[in-house]
Amino acid sequence: MERNDVVNHHAGQQGDRAAHGSTDRRSFLTGAGKVGALLMGTALAGSSALETAHAQAGTGAGDGDSQPVEQEDKSVVRILGVTQRRPGLTKKQAPFADTPHYIPGYYAQVYADLTKKNPGRNVGTMVNVVSDSAFGGDRSSSQRPTTAPTYNNLHIAQPVEQLPCTTLSNRDIACEVSFKALVAGERPGGGPGWAPNQPRWIEPGTEMNLAMRQVVAHGTRPASPTAGSQKAMYFLKMSSSVMADNHLKAWQTLHARAVEAFSAFANGLRGYEVLQRLSDVSPRQMNKCSGEIALPDLVACFWCKDGVDTFPDYASAFRQADRENALDLPASFFLLVQEYEY
Repeated sequence: MERNDVVNHHAGQQGDRAAHGSTDRRSFLTGAGKVGALLMGTALAGSSALETAHAQAGTGAGDGDSQPVEQEDKSVVRILGVTQRRPGLTKKQAPFADTPHYIPGYYAQVYADLTKKNPGRNVGTMVNVVSDSAFGGDRSSSQRPTTAPTYNNLHIAQPVEQLPCTTLSNRDIACEVSFKALVAGERPGGGPGWAPNQPRWIEPGTEMNLAMRQVVAHGTRPASPTAGSQKAMYFLKMSSSVMADNHLKAWQTLHARAVEAFSAFANGLRGYEVLQRLSDVSPRQMNKCSGEIALPDLVACFWCKDGVDTFPDYASAFRQADRENALDLPASFFLLVQEYEY
């Protein structure tokens, strides 16, 4: 893509402030509404650990450091761009290797390419810097997580030749850019006056671009994560045996079983959301490192009270709970990230 930089002195100053963690950034979500679970599909009942997690996540009322996870505007589409950094950049350098003002303009173009529609106003931009990750995973172990690490994902009971291969490679950054639906007579969204240039930290051809909408939300998240608050992002591909209309129901079932099995995670849960890939967007995408790849169907994001150290054990419990083989494990992965709001 030919780069057509449109930069002025004021914008340069803004980019410098962003790189130094300035608190002068707009809120990730606007007009967050009433907190509650938006359970789309069959409701789950009788899970005490799940109910405890809901109760402890709370509403965030009166807490100036929190905001509800639930979005008020259900028309908002979120573009997730999961990428590798360019060669020569460290993880610390990558998110600040370009002005953040290119991000909304670039992902507005991605929105148009994926959905064949123009986006409306940009209402939030988040850059998630990956600190740790895991790809695929094992569901065969009978061990259940405890408060100590379990490492069931190491496949220690399986012969090496039987380990499933993953088509995924290293992921360093996950951009989240939210757009409202375009209103008649309104200009398409993006960034005011900014060309849709690919940010310089992206290794071209490695992107996994997802068009998603929030379908479940509960609890609270940091109100203004300018200093790199911790979050876990679980990218889930469902098996072909699970009908698209049942993807969310399958997640609800596995999540309820996992928090029942691993109460330490449930007790520390602050808030979570589930994003679902738009059904009219292609389920496959080309990647220069591995050819055509299957895109995740759901992304579950979690904010915990004391960081995300317990999330890998929750993920292990989640995989072990999959007695119906609802998950396509080689095409699923999770990222532990620090999120920065622009």
